[in-house]
Amino acid sequence: MDLFENHIFDEELGRINFHINVRARKYIFRLRNEGLEMTLPLGSSVKEVIEVINDMRPQLKRMLNKKKEDNILIQPGYSLEKPHFKLVIKTHQGENKVIVHSTKDDGIVLLCPETTKFNESNIQLFLKKVIVELMVRKAESVFPPIMTELSNVCNLSYNTLGISKAHTRWGSCSVYKHISLSCFLLLLPEHLMRSVMIHELCHTREMNHGPEFWALMNKFTENKALELREEIKNYRCEL
Repeated sequence: MDLFENHIFDEELGRINFHINVRARKYIFRLRNEGLEMTLPLGSSVKEVIEVINDMRPQLKRMLNKKKEDNILIQPGYSLEKPHFKLVIKTHQGENKVIVHSTKDDGIVLLCPETTKFNESNIQLFLKKVIVELMVRKAESVFPPIMTELSNVCNLSYNTLGISKAHTRWGSCSVYKHISLSCFLLLLPEHLMRSVMIHELCHTREMNHGPEFWALMNKFTENKALELREEIKNYRCEL
């Protein structure tokens, strides 16, 4: 195994992708749509990585089994009904390609060929990628006006706004006041989506999560900053 390949394939666990983090002090495993991701401290050796995987094998198998149980199969009838993003999966006869159709109520119908093998993992991964791309496009039109509104209300300015496909965080703010928001915010209830936006706007003034930051958050969330922080833990940045 070569760490420079950025992944290995294990007969039991499948593909394990590597992510090296110079600030990491220990090995961390996360579940992604593609399988397991392993965060490695800088300077990790092949021997150490294999030992950690073998030591953690029972826990990793449970993680993967839980993922399979939780995973909702994207198939005909699958739908997302959110305030700013509506989508449904249907099938169609004819050419062997996926068709994106917009509805009158600004929703999206994803038409898949009748021959689509929805139970295959590569098809599931493809459909998720298509849906995420559609979410990015929608977020590009939905997020800017809301951010402008909140920026004016809070009197907190930012320089630029970007839309990401991030699975690990809902948003981020740089020291240059560049705010990035995950397209997965579209899947949150409206009040939580706005609370994330306010959170990043507050970082334009307070870059850390100290007392001053939370006081600022409370000012713009009717003193519900910590309550909102706990509520959002029930949601994940993924389909």
